[in-house]
Amino acid sequence: MNISLITGFLGASPGPFEIIIILGAVLLLFGAKGIPQFARSMGKMMIELRKASDEFKGHILDVQDSVEHEMKDLNESIKELSVSQEEEDFTALNEGEEYACDTPEPDDT
Repeated sequence: MNISLITGFLGASPGPFEIIIILGAVLLLFGAKGIPQFARSMGKMMIELRKASDEFKGHILDVQDSVEHEMKDLNESIKELSVSQEEEDFTALNEGEEYACDTPEPDDT
């Protein structure tokens, strides 16, 4: 068996021999009069597939935008909490208290 015929159908781009075989099979299956109808139905199917693909991409982009927006909001909230914690620590330090994140030192006695 010809190895190029096998690789042509298993992933490599088809050569002229493979294309002729495919066109011959289509001609045998649909006949000379059925090919235009088959081509129209394939065209309609491709249009529907493209519409579905575009719609799916739109949904994915919408979700990505919403996730990015949520991440931005979360980062801003984290920054605000960090600033408020630093202010609390600074106030506690000025009042002579320990930092909220410090642990007391153990006694060596």
